[in-house]
Amino acid sequence: MVFCGIAYATGAFLLARRLNFFTTLGIDSMDATWGRRVSLALLACAVYVVCLALVSFIVASWHQHIVPEDGRLPDRIAHRTGLRQVELLTLVAGVAALVLAVFFGRLWVPLVVAATIPAAWSLGRRPYRRVVGGNRTIFVPPGLPPGNLTPLPGGDPSAPLPDGFVLVEYRWEYAVGLSRKDTFQVALPINIGLYDEFCALNASQPGVGEAGQNPYYLRSVLGITSEIRRLAEHVRAFAVQNCYGTLDEIGVAYSFIQDEDNVPYKSDLETKGVEEYYRYPLETLYERAGDCECKAIFLASLLITLDYSVVILEIPPAPGESTGHAAVGVEVPKGVTGNFAPVGGKRYFYLETTHSGWQLGELPPNVDGSGIKAWPLTIET
Repeated sequence: MVFCGIAYATGAFLLARRLNFFTTLGIDSMDATWGRRVSLALLACAVYVVCLALVSFIVASWHQHIVPEDGRLPDRIAHRTGLRQVELLTLVAGVAALVLAVFFGRLWVPLVVAATIPAAWSLGRRPYRRVVGGNRTIFVPPGLPPGNLTPLPGGDPSAPLPDGFVLVEYRWEYAVGLSRKDTFQVALPINIGLYDEFCALNASQPGVGEAGQNPYYLRSVLGITSEIRRLAEHVRAFAVQNCYGTLDEIGVAYSFIQDEDNVPYKSDLETKGVEEYYRYPLETLYERAGDCECKAIFLASLLITLDYSVVILEIPPAPGESTGHAAVGVEVPKGVTGNFAPVGGKRYFYLETTHSGWQLGELPPNVDGSGIKAWPLTIET
């Protein structure tokens, strides 16, 4: 912000000289003392910083504590370009100054330079736009049951599978920008014996969904299996191959669970005959079905394996409804815009898992942000 203020103040000072603004005020900029010149520059810088801070505060107030907002297009532009909304305003100012320079002469060139350099500098240093590199390893939470990480067969789809395994193919798309979509396809061997164990374990765990209980850590973290790790390795490989940044890697992960062909949304009453059934990730992966809690648990498990910090966001029932909702909150680097939940001094951005098309930080219209509870999934060492 200080850098932007200095750049704008310098441009404004040079432009004011070119427009004879100082002469109009009875001040000869050439004969003025350096102290007066520096004071004028600092005053212009201070005015800019105050204005930018005010805009930044207003933008931040739109997104605190998960409140509904209509700024989907600006948020998507910010998501795709790596610019915060405040920086987008800076870029717009640069474009406006450039138009003035084209139509009204070189007199406006100093303001063009002052307006575009801060935006370019900020874009270049955005950490969440850096390409996902091969040095980021797949995370293994401590304390996983030994049976969870059973060796999987090789990744060759044409090779015969050993007894007790079935091969399941998944295909999905991820929207990169407003017009481009990348398609991904994986074939995952599923350990049927381990799947049966999770089903039996889930049936023996009463009280799911009762107030005060946290069933999410048990399932999202301790439910990580070799299948989830294999899928995470594919997501990481896709990100590296396509030179994706951090946000796009997260996007590949959440678009997998949003896809209606991979994991269509189905209620627990329809699939299990009970009101609430929180599937383990392997159950969701193999059964290819789940409601909001099941899909949120699965995505949280996948993102944890990719070494992201996540929470489960539990939304109370809306007026006139009997059931609530669940989604994922993921912590991302500073500079991202959207709806988030503040938890422990961190910002966890809302991720809707039920259907495709939802972007990071977008809030469904039927979620008003009140009464949301964040269930932490801190890795216990």
